[in-house]
This record gives sequence, C-alpha cells and structure tokens, in this order.
Amino acid sequence: ILMINESYDYWLRSPVGLEKIVLQEVEQDVELAGSLIKHRSIFIKLANAKRDDKKLEEMRTADDVYRIVGGYHGVNNTKASLHNFFAYFKSNIIPVLNDNKPGRYIRVTVSFLGERNFNRFYVEDKLNSLIASLTHLKVLSSEVADKNKKGELRLRCHIEDKDVFLGIGIEDVPLHRRAWRVGRYIGQMHTTIAAAMVRVAGIEDGSIIFDPFCGSGTILIEAAIVNPKAVYYGFDIDENVLQIARKNAKEAGAGNIVFEHTNALGGKHDYSSSIIISNPPWGYEHSMNGSSDVAKFISGLVDIIKQSTTAILIVPESIISALEGYKLNIKKVTQTRVKGMVASIVVIQNK
Repeated sequence: ILMINESYDYWLRSPVGLEKIVLQEVEQDVELAGSLIKHRSIFIKLANAKRDDKKLEEMRTADDVYRIVGGYHGVNNTKASLHNFFAYFKSNIIPVLNDNKPGRYIRVTVSFLGERNFNRFYVEDKLNSLIASLTHLKVLSSEVADKNKKGELRLRCHIEDKDVFLGIGIEDVPLHRRAWRVGRYIGQMHTTIAAAMVRVAGIEDGSIIFDPFCGSGTILIEAAIVNPKAVYYGFDIDENVLQIARKNAKEAGAGNIVFEHTNALGGKHDYSSSIIISNPPWGYEHSMNGSSDVAKFISGLVDIIKQSTTAILIVPESIISALEGYKLNIKKVTQTRVKGMVASIVVIQNK
C-alpha cells in the first residue's frame, strides 16, 4: 500500500520524461528527507520544511507543486470502487478544506493513468458536489472554463493504479504559467521543458548563448532568468513572433537578450565558442516542402552545431537519425513529448 500522505509533504508534477531533472532541481535547492519518482510525479519530504518550503515556489522545471493533503488506496477501474474513496474524501479532506476562509474559490482537477470505467468529469462532479454541500467554498469548474480567481484553491486528485493522491497547489495558478508570458502564438514551447534544457546546459557567467530558431523566446528567457550574467542571442525569420519575444523578455526583466529578424542558416552568423540551446523547426507547425528542403535544413543545422562548443536540442527521432549521419557526438538525455509528439533532449559536444 502506497501511503503518500504519510511519507511525503509535497507532490511535484512534471512533463513526461523529465521527472529526474525536476528532482535534481529540488535537491539542488532544498534538503530532502525522502523522495519518490512515479510517472509525471515526484513526491518529496523536506528535511526542514519551515526553512525550505517557500523555495518550491521558485521551481522552474516542475509543471506544478502541491502540498499533499491526503491519499487513499483501494480504487480499481470501476465506478463502484470510488464509493469508499468519496467517503474518505468526506471524512478526511472536507475538514481540511473547511479550515479555509468561507467564500474562497476552489477548483478541482482530476487525472488518472490506465483504462477506467469512468472519466475525470465524473469524479470531478462528485467531489465538487461534496465541496459545495459541505463547505462554504465557491466551486469553480474547468469544464465550463471558469476564469482564474485570485487566491483560488486548486485541489488536484490523481488516480494511479489503486492509489489516489490529493494535493493543494502552492500557488493559485500552475507554476508553468509564467507571469512573463504576455504574448502568445500557436506552437509556443512549454516553459518547463525549456527550463529543463537550460538546466542541462549548465550556463556559466559570461557564456554566449544562441537560439537560432527562438520563436517567442521561451528558451532564452528561461535561461536569462536562471543566469542573467550570460549573453543571449535569438534569431527567427518571423518578425511578428519576434515582437512577442521582445514583449515577453521585457516583462521578464531579461534585458540581456538580443533578438534579430534573420535566417539563422546559410553561414551569415558566427556561432563559434557559443552554446546552442534550441527547439529547431519540426512537427506540424513547421512543415517543410519535400526531402530537398529537409536535407538543406539539416545541413544548415549541422553547420551551426559544428561551430558551437555544445548544442542542446529537442528533436524527434527522424532528425536525430539525420544528424547521426554527420558523425556528431550525440547524447540523448531524456525523451519527452512536445504537442503530443515524441521528442528527445539531446546534447551534442564538439570541443
């Protein structure tokens, strides 16, 4: 029996495949008395919660962080198995919620692994009904797109195997929703994946960092926040997207990023003695016209990589295979998903 609520204090949600990177970030900043990694979840117990719990609000690689308020064992794939869980929720979680100020807003989100004879909306509706009838909290619904309310409670319920984990978000919005992201467009990179790539890069003071395909600047902004003492350059062929990047960087206070409207390929730029951190164009948002365009792009990308000291990229297997044809020293760090498609973070060392 996995008694999460008795063994751990906090529950961190992670992009798939990045769990170890998230744990490494936690271990760097706080002292742990214990930890457990599961699929997209990292459970931790702080050695000194009074000293370190606020540091969790500064996490860059975690999608979200929850304070654990409960855990239940005994759910299977049937609706009938949920009855005892709902009774547990009523007896153990409702009193916790009633400790909050009357009239405060609350939002319940349910997720689970595996095939079930119920969906998340069924569980959310049941929990919302219990909260509405047994507390003074005002229930918000993600299903009807209720807007975020300042200071709202966010209760997460996750079902995995026979276990149910329950946590309350440490902030009123998920950590991956960066306040600096004031401009958006289709195809933007997930902030926590960008933060994971920055951690892999290990940027030192004075480093020169390029993102030759920077889009709205997510990678460079995350890097500049972590280390403002490096120099950052972002290139893109879409001036409209660069306008978004500049707005985002200004909001983030990242004034040391130079964004340039230019084609990164073709030998126009000098990438020597630099670190490349990038999400090159691939997937349905960045389709190319035929094999000749792909070959030309790969050749140009290889030229950039070979000039740099190190390149950290997130790419699908097809691009990795193409790069391997150029005898590059490619190391796969981990595999994740970008817009539902499988991709790997890779490190390519040159010097």
